Amino acid sequence: MRKFVGLSIVCALMIILCDLAWGQSTNEFISHLQPLSGYIVQLTPQGIVIDCGRDKGTLAGDVFSVVIPGSPLVHPRTGKVIGRQEQKISLLKVIRVDGVYSVAVPLSRYRGVRLLRGQQVKRASGQRLLFIDASGTNSTLYSRLKESSSQVVWEEYNRGLSYRPLLNRPVELIKTGNDLYLVADRQVAYLYNADYELITSVPLAELNRQAGGLSAGKSELKTGDGLYSLSTADNERVLIPHYRKVDQINLVVKNMDMGDLTGDRQTEVVFTDNEKIYVYTLTAKGLKYRYRYHYDKWGEIMNLQVADIDGDHKNELIVNTINEMEDGFSSFIIGYRQNKFQVVASNIPFAMGVLGANSVARGAYFLGQVFTMETVFGSQVYRLKLKNGQIKSTKAFTVPHGFRIPGALYDDINGDGRRELCFINEQSFLEIYQGSRRIWISKERVGGSLNNVQVEVGTAKVSYTDKKQIDVPLRAFDLDGDGKKEMLLVKNTSSMSTGLGEYGFLSKGSVMLLKQSNVGFTLRPLTGKMDGPIQSINVLGKELFVTMVKRGDDVLKVSGDSYLLSFPLPGR
Repeated sequence: MRKFVGLSIVCALMIILCDLAWGQSTNEFISHLQPLSGYIVQLTPQGIVIDCGRDKGTLAGDVFSVVIPGSPLVHPRTGKVIGRQEQKISLLKVIRVDGVYSVAVPLSRYRGVRLLRGQQVKRASGQRLLFIDASGTNSTLYSRLKESSSQVVWEEYNRGLSYRPLLNRPVELIKTGNDLYLVADRQVAYLYNADYELITSVPLAELNRQAGGLSAGKSELKTGDGLYSLSTADNERVLIPHYRKVDQINLVVKNMDMGDLTGDRQTEVVFTDNEKIYVYTLTAKGLKYRYRYHYDKWGEIMNLQVADIDGDHKNELIVNTINEMEDGFSSFIIGYRQNKFQVVASNIPFAMGVLGANSVARGAYFLGQVFTMETVFGSQVYRLKLKNGQIKSTKAFTVPHGFRIPGALYDDINGDGRRELCFINEQSFLEIYQGSRRIWISKERVGGSLNNVQVEVGTAKVSYTDKKQIDVPLRAFDLDGDGKKEMLLVKNTSSMSTGLGEYGFLSKGSVMLLKQSNVGFTLRPLTGKMDGPIQSINVLGKELFVTMVKRGDDVLKVSGDSYLLSFPLPGR
């Protein structure tokens, strides 16, 4: 009986906590549309300081209008000036909130406007909002929100319907010139600023309940149910809090990639536990088994990549393996030939990777990095070519000191038309290079993985075994539709550490977003923290797929199950 009562109390507390978390998220969503005013205190190179802080309810992502007195309002009979119209000269987005002040930066189309200390700023008041009902079932929600946020200038409901075809073309949508965009589909409501950057999102079921207990027409989402009904948000402010579980995998996934390996236009999900390779097809119902490969040689599988390495527009599977005690790398390649999976090249003395695109036919580089003792990844990297079942190295590819090919990214992430070489160094800091010049390094540690290789460090007489993490690959993707790619990366953390480091103790994971702005690169959470480290991230269509490992009870042992999860990408 005591056990039953205790369990009931725990369940009740969990329900209350979930309601509080959702309630806070919904309250913040509505707060972005509530009026608040203040003044510009200071103009700094880091941003514009305003006297609206956490004490007044300012939130990160808030949009403030900068207003000045405009034309006088003259009474038609008395001729007296009874007031002045306000003129909006700029829009600011809040990037940092402190106790009594906040720091903001201008949105794109106002970057050239000269601002002055003492000018007034206002949240929501007079800002034009375009409500786009993507599903056509949220007209009642529109009316309720319009009534509760009357300071906002709401565009007509039918006008928003006419812009639905532009949801997949945000650059065109921005040309409408609105200050805010609220997009509601059947499950989630998204709030964007004038640059179509996501401010926040919330499940429709919760928003409707907060707005008056209404149901959004034929909305299929119920509280605690629906396609993206799970959340990582907790008490964090994140861009994509909601997700769904695609499938469960009854082993610890060390590395995973996705892509069409068989040429049938279906997506294969390929993962490894360092000993075996598993190939599944991604279906609407989850994962369907296709193939398994057991690596029975000395050593272990280090990482995988699905890519077209020979330019024939058919993907191969790169399998990097390592015998850390003797031979170094001894990698191989699996292809789909004559309607079956088979090894097409083997005994390759490189850690391989395709950088710059997913196919050498589209300008990608097929590269190989040599092995070296102590650091694993040597300083020599070569361009590779597959011909007649053999991998040949051609010319050298210059990389900076500390470069590691597993997880690296070579793409234009700052919008200047040139590709940057990005990787997480051995100390877990993200480095970005243009040519030989490092242009940025993160201030916080990122990456982290349950996947590692062991190396002997020291001399022939005195040595010890060290572990080197194999980080989750960085990804580049235009998340907000502005024509510039952002970087997606993993940040796994530990609730405990030892003198031997955090490997094996990783217990939480989240996806981070790196974006170039007028103040440089900024790193912020894309998802909230999940209940285990993340071992892969992939963008496929309108979704972000991640693999999360739910650890077993023994924290000293890497055991448990893995989950393939999916997050809806904003505005897509």
